[in-house]
Amino acid sequence: MDDAWIAELLADVPALLLVGPRSGEKTTTALRHARTVLRLDECAVRGAMAADPDAVLRNSVPPVLVDEGQFEPVSLAAAKRVLDVDDTPGRFIFAGSAADEVGAHSLRRAGSSVCRCGGSRGVNSKTGREALPFSTP
Repeated sequence: MDDAWIAELLADVPALLLVGPRSGEKTTTALRHARTVLRLDECAVRGAMAADPDAVLRNSVPPVLVDEGQFEPVSLAAAKRVLDVDDTPGRFIFAGSAADEVGAHSLRRAGSSVCRCGGSRGVNSKTGREALPFSTP
C-alpha cells in the first residue's frame, strides 16, 4: 500500500477500514502510521475489547490500529460511538482479512473512509480515488 496515500487519508478522515486478502500488506502498512496497536488475535487484547470496547478505544493514543477486527466485531460499533463524540481525523485504522459490511457502513456514516483491497487496487470510498497497487513480496 502507498504510505503517502494512507497519510493523506488519515489527515482527512477519522477512521480507515483496510480490508482485503490475507497477506495484502494491510497490517504492515498500518503499523507505520499507528501510535497504539490493538491486536485482536491476542486473547488478552480481545478480552479487554469485549469487556469495554468504548473505553479501550477512547483511552488509546491515536492513531489506533485495530488489527484483525473481525475477531471482535463490537470494535467497529465502539469506534462509531467514539467518533460520534470526537471525529478528529486520524483516530483509527482498522485492518483485517474479512470485510464487515455492517461495520463498514457505520464508519462510512461517521465520515470515515473504507479502503477495499480486492485484486490489485484499493478504492477510497469517500473520494472514489483508486489506491496504488499493493506490493506483496
